[in-house]
Amino acid sequence: MSEEVTHLEAKLAAAERNGSGATQKADLLNDLAWSLRVADTNRALNLAREAYRLSSKESYEIGIAYALRTEGFCSYLSSSFETAMARSNEALRLFEKLGGLTGQASALNTIGNVYFRLSDYPSALEVHFKSAKISEDIDDRRGLAYALNNIGNVYFGLSDYGNALASYTRSLMLSEELCDKASLPSLLNNIGNVYQKLEDSPNAINSYRRSLEASAGIADRASESAALSNLGFVHGSLGDFDSALDCYFKSLAVSAELSDHYVESTTLAQIGILYTKNGRAGKALVYLRRALSLAEEIGSKEWVYESHRALADAYEMTHDLAGALKHQKLFNQVKEEVFNSETENRVKELVVKFEVEKAEREAEIYRLKNVELASAYQDLQVLNAALQEANEQKSLLVEQLQHKTEELERKTFEDSLTGLSNRRYLDIRLPLEFERAKRFGHALTVAIGDLDFFKQVNDSFSHQTGDATLKAIAGIFKKNCRAIDIVARYGGEEFVLVLIETPLSKGTALCDRIRNSVARYDWNKVHPRLAVTVSFGVASNLRLGTAEKLLAAADAKLYEAKQSGRNQVRW
Repeated sequence: MSEEVTHLEAKLAAAERNGSGATQKADLLNDLAWSLRVADTNRALNLAREAYRLSSKESYEIGIAYALRTEGFCSYLSSSFETAMARSNEALRLFEKLGGLTGQASALNTIGNVYFRLSDYPSALEVHFKSAKISEDIDDRRGLAYALNNIGNVYFGLSDYGNALASYTRSLMLSEELCDKASLPSLLNNIGNVYQKLEDSPNAINSYRRSLEASAGIADRASESAALSNLGFVHGSLGDFDSALDCYFKSLAVSAELSDHYVESTTLAQIGILYTKNGRAGKALVYLRRALSLAEEIGSKEWVYESHRALADAYEMTHDLAGALKHQKLFNQVKEEVFNSETENRVKELVVKFEVEKAEREAEIYRLKNVELASAYQDLQVLNAALQEANEQKSLLVEQLQHKTEELERKTFEDSLTGLSNRRYLDIRLPLEFERAKRFGHALTVAIGDLDFFKQVNDSFSHQTGDATLKAIAGIFKKNCRAIDIVARYGGEEFVLVLIETPLSKGTALCDRIRNSVARYDWNKVHPRLAVTVSFGVASNLRLGTAEKLLAAADAKLYEAKQSGRNQVRW
């Protein structure tokens, strides 16, 4: 038990003995509940409800707000996401009414965490940045550290590991400066997750073990459970079956004890997947069914999706083809929902990111203006006109910066002629999709398409005709591909398709459909004597080891298509 908890319990006992008023007791109950929210979630929840009862009796609105804030956070830890969202939003409305900025930031953190667990990344990112901005405005470094940690979680969910690590690192520095031991287990766990994704197993294991040590120091059972589950995954990826299972079962015991159904569901699924990989499909089915049930109960689409996929594999291994087909169909159904959601999320995330950066710039200008006003206070009448002019200039500069930022963001990842993704974007996304495909056992097909005899188009007609041809080709490619696929102009007349969750057979069929569309296109609209064909090289062998080698394999097949007469698909 921490010194803070001991001190608060003593004050609460004294208040009871002295017959203190209901509002004072409610404040003490709220403080004690918040201190215990991680170490003893059930007790914290009961204390918060008692604080709510006393505050409601006295119409003590700030007491009601803090009680709702704690109940929302405890419900989130217990994976009761609907209740967590409802209580946290009630608390937020009250804090906004009363002008309680610290409470607003705290309630927003819980709301953002729920959005994150439900895979609504844009909403989570937007809410956490609001929380961070409030904390910065009131110089609440502890609140800012919490928000940065949560922002890192969202970037991690979006596979943006660079921004995730930067957010986690900044949060860790703030927490260490504040000697905030309560934050360290979660942060170290999150940093370990980034190392895990980067396939840096030694640093991942070291971070998880540090998280376990920090958890033990403050009795943070939730972080202990998460760290154990993550350690299990790393050991499993290294082929250490026994160590992986040992960690998983320890995590499972803690998460079940805490009613943390999210970690319990993910851990059950990982145990099932591990058993399947080791040829023990019968045993795997027991854990995977439980994982699916929990994932459906808490609304975690990601783990409903993964559980169906793993169940299909396990049933196939036991030769129960009917069971395998059933879960494969459900897997495909949920997969489509997840991919549609992920596509929308990535688009919305770019918008949210821009709005957040704009808000941060405005906040910085506001702080600078305050510094200027403070230094010029004694001579305010003389400097007022100059200050107004300076502010107008700043506003103009901010507007110009905003336009330049928008233009730069667009140019960074977009081909200016065709509007497709450019090579820079492909170089970032292809390795991430390759790693994701290997991690989850998904198919991934890469195709390189090259216009046949394109130099003759430019030489025989004009470069303007060549540009119009490339734009028309880009439209054909985009029309035939899905929103989740990556369509990039690789250079000149070369294009690359990254076909997510697509096996080689379907990838080659798609390329052949595009090839036919190009050949049948009414090129007279571009030039009366123009005819265009395209050749494709296709590859999908993830065993090649790297995204670069997979792309090179597709390029080699493209060379075969060119050597064999063009206007064809080779794989």
